[in-house]
Amino acid sequence: MNKRTVNAIILIIASLVGVAAFAYPFIFPPAASQGTGVQSGNAAPLMFLLLMPALVALIFGGLLRQGGSKEIALLAALTAINVTLRFVPMPLGGSAIFFLLILAGCTWGASFGFALGSLTILISAFWAGGLGPWVPFQMVATGWVGMSGALFRPLIVAGGPRRGGVAILAIISLIWGYLYGGIMNLWFWPYLGHAGHGVAAITQYGVFYLATSAFWDTGRAVVNFLLVLFLGGPILRVFERFKKRFEVEYL
Repeated sequence: MNKRTVNAIILIIASLVGVAAFAYPFIFPPAASQGTGVQSGNAAPLMFLLLMPALVALIFGGLLRQGGSKEIALLAALTAINVTLRFVPMPLGGSAIFFLLILAGCTWGASFGFALGSLTILISAFWAGGLGPWVPFQMVATGWVGMSGALFRPLIVAGGPRRGGVAILAIISLIWGYLYGGIMNLWFWPYLGHAGHGVAAITQYGVFYLATSAFWDTGRAVVNFLLVLFLGGPILRVFERFKKRFEVEYL
């Protein structure tokens, strides 16, 4: 099998593991937490915590083995930048890591974007001492953000990104500001005793999201949008020149 096929298989497996992890409590609802919330010990199914090493092996063993030294060096450099950006204070409670993920995924492909997002979360968690049951979920969700950038590669032309393309990427970044928060809540929300089935569960979650996450996700969405809108064009042009000059292939 060629590199693209292997990468596609790895991404599909990693994404299916992530979907299963987020959907598990809705398929097999957990017991109520007796009012103690996430601290009750049911914060995440043990099976998915045990799958974290397998997920890391899939992403960094498979994807990086398919790339050459230049691709690996580039991934390491962008990861270092993105880890630093995660700890840069931003207005409205936003974070600067998502816009770079989408731009990198748009330039170097889905598997590169997924690896960059996952590695950013893993390294920053070790750096800040923030390891916990949420980390595997963050790795997958952030990987999806980077992977989504590859879907908009056709918006970038040989001479640089079209202005309309940057605007579309900015809108996608804004949507991810809300979508990421909505996805990440699912790692703990069912263990608060709210998980159910059908329309009732969706309605309950909608109320919970509006009451707890919508405000902070709006800050992240606005920061994402503005960063891509004003910095996306210049950064994409730099990425494209680097890719051509050093002949860095897609991962």
